[in-house]
Amino acid sequence: MMVTPNIIIEEGEEKRLGYSAGTQFAQPAQSQGESIDHLAVVSDGAETRGGVGLHAQDRSRYFADAQDSLGVPAFAPNSTVQSPSAAGTNFGLNTQPAQSRFRQQQGYHQESAEAWPESRRGIVRMARNPSSEYERSGEADVDSEAGGDIDRWHADYGNELGARRQLAVLQRERLSLEIADEVSIRRASSPARIENIVAESLADDPKIQGYRQELYEIDTMLVQRQAIEARENSPALQELQKDVREVQAKLEQYRAQRERELREQVATMPNAELQAAVAKRRKAKERLDRQIAELERQISQGPKGGGDRYARIYDNPFKPVSTAHTDNRLSTLSIDVDTAAYANVRQFLMQSGQLPPADAVRIEELVNYFHYDYQPPTDETPFAANLEVASCPWAEEHRLVRIGIKGREMDRRARPQSNLVFLVDVSGSMNEPNKLPLVVEGLKMLAEELGENDRVAIVVYASSEGLVLPSTAGIDRHKIMGVLDKLRSGGSTAGGAGIKLAYKIAQENFVKGGVNRVILCTDGDFNVGIQNTDELEQLAERSAKKTGVFLTVLGFGRGNLNDEMMERISGKGNGNYFYVDGRTEAHKVLVQEMTGTLVTIAKDVKLQVEFNPTQVAGYRLIGYENRVLAAEDFNDDKKDAGEIGAGHTVTALYEVVPFGQEVNSPGVDALKYEQSADDSAESTASVDEAASDGEERLAEASDELLTLKIRYKQPDGVTSTKLEFPVTDSGGSFADASDDFQFAAAVASFGMLLRDSPYQGHSSFAAVAEIAEGASLDHDPHGRRREFVDMARRAGELSGE
Repeated sequence: MMVTPNIIIEEGEEKRLGYSAGTQFAQPAQSQGESIDHLAVVSDGAETRGGVGLHAQDRSRYFADAQDSLGVPAFAPNSTVQSPSAAGTNFGLNTQPAQSRFRQQQGYHQESAEAWPESRRGIVRMARNPSSEYERSGEADVDSEAGGDIDRWHADYGNELGARRQLAVLQRERLSLEIADEVSIRRASSPARIENIVAESLADDPKIQGYRQELYEIDTMLVQRQAIEARENSPALQELQKDVREVQAKLEQYRAQRERELREQVATMPNAELQAAVAKRRKAKERLDRQIAELERQISQGPKGGGDRYARIYDNPFKPVSTAHTDNRLSTLSIDVDTAAYANVRQFLMQSGQLPPADAVRIEELVNYFHYDYQPPTDETPFAANLEVASCPWAEEHRLVRIGIKGREMDRRARPQSNLVFLVDVSGSMNEPNKLPLVVEGLKMLAEELGENDRVAIVVYASSEGLVLPSTAGIDRHKIMGVLDKLRSGGSTAGGAGIKLAYKIAQENFVKGGVNRVILCTDGDFNVGIQNTDELEQLAERSAKKTGVFLTVLGFGRGNLNDEMMERISGKGNGNYFYVDGRTEAHKVLVQEMTGTLVTIAKDVKLQVEFNPTQVAGYRLIGYENRVLAAEDFNDDKKDAGEIGAGHTVTALYEVVPFGQEVNSPGVDALKYEQSADDSAESTASVDEAASDGEERLAEASDELLTLKIRYKQPDGVTSTKLEFPVTDSGGSFADASDDFQFAAAVASFGMLLRDSPYQGHSSFAAVAEIAEGASLDHDPHGRRREFVDMARRAGELSGE
């Protein structure tokens, strides 16, 4: 976005700076008594507004920015922004009051909509009332079953509006940087600054100081001689007076010459402070330019383009543990072996050159992307628990608990017979180099690893679904490769129908005791048939329960990636979700980790942590926001949870507040109905109280920090098994923790920084890189930890750290 200065007035106390974005310029009106005081960047919730802050005599602040790229202005009371036009978004200031017309500074509200360009008001009206617009277009009947299509149409336009709003935030930030540069340059070259530098240099000039010293000495002699001589015009006095005039002349001549030289030097003198600030902002502007270009590309696809979609994530808060908060003593979650978020974040940082959206960062998937040297089980149990406690690197007063689970290893040659169905999206949206061509290349890698005990079928879907390769022996690679090479993209996306057909083919070729799995390769842009994420989730859940077939989802591409839908259906489909951002990641998922990807060793795996209230004041689960379960779900075998594959490692981290420290969490009012109303209830309460007292005495007698409980089912089982592991805290420091512990902590800290989490503490991307690099020296056979260090440094550059 080009930003051009409109007008700069530097007369007395009136200094005005106005800017315009787009093709039309808004000239700022002059006002009395205003002076440019500072660059104002005001944070309001999730939005950042940038503009020039102006202080008038009444100390009112006015903002010159746009509310969003639709042209909605943002302003403060008693100020007005000139009405934007369809040709561009105007940035300017006008001191005419308009409080009666505009009363809100944020949000899409009716009054502000009247100021929007006419060409764009329709979009907002349609988004608010899509039914009427849809009826007028003749595309749907709101009284029929097509109401679901209207909801999807509404969501499409909502996505566009969201993208436009995000674009406006970035444009405002970009504008703020431009203004900051201009203000810095103007101040650096201002007459006052030049005068100060010249005056200071002249005052410190040794030759000038020498002349002044000489004058002082002559003056002293002159005063003494005048006290002695009776005549004022004696030859001695005249000689001294002559010396004074000569020295003064030399001083003035040299001073004038030196002042001219200094002014010439200052005019071309580089201001180190200015240069450093401008260079830092230049990097930030480059990052914003890339983000703006990507958003503009997404918006240019129209409302059906939709943009990437992510589920909203709210960081888990700290929960107090005490007798008054007994419900908080248990923390229950489903495990997660997905790694999609890490590869997606890497694509943003290393390929797109921009910071990822906060909701694209699922911290547990970042941590679980890496292999850790956890000890595997030594018996028939499908996995073993590895537990470690040390100080927390971003909050030294807290403790960090690492729960590590290691799945039973399996020799690739001992892998059971496989019945695989490749479900490939060949719709028009897959016609990009990082989509269908990469899908084909990845599936060919997997096909090369299959043997005589494996069978593969290929189902494709676009406008409709179809079986392009019946179930075929894995050793018939020529036939499999031939079908893959013929895949071409085109048409719309009937993903729901494709899923149904893939499960049908997998069920027809079901191998009892073997690996039965559908591998879905898509960008998730389903736009024909079943599209609603809830309905697709239910379809995957029903299909998994009915057929016993597991699901792997591989996400591809950018621009219309439906990350939310793919994560959810993989979870309900007893499966896993990966994002493939290149050939290396395809090889990792489908070749190097093929056994873990395909072979499930335990399903519905749940963790429950019970904290000892005599040792713990509070805790926070890091990540797993969409995997948290209710305490009672732990013992409910009907409640679905995550799966773990052969050789997989799973890590969960808790930040623990030691007993006696304050827990930063919102409090609740005292309960009104603590006492029971009848004797029976009193009796029950007394029994509960006695049991509670017993538990308290047990807790006081134990030095355990917590107890880890794990429930799991066999891949074909219906009844769960429980394991328990007590944990004590020996008080170890972070520096003495294992390399795996330190590296996992660094990755978690990295995720919190990317999310701008309120719990990030005093960490930084530089600290993350330093810790991760130190913990990677002896544990990086594939170079993935070194790559992470590069990512952390890149994130630091993009963030302007």
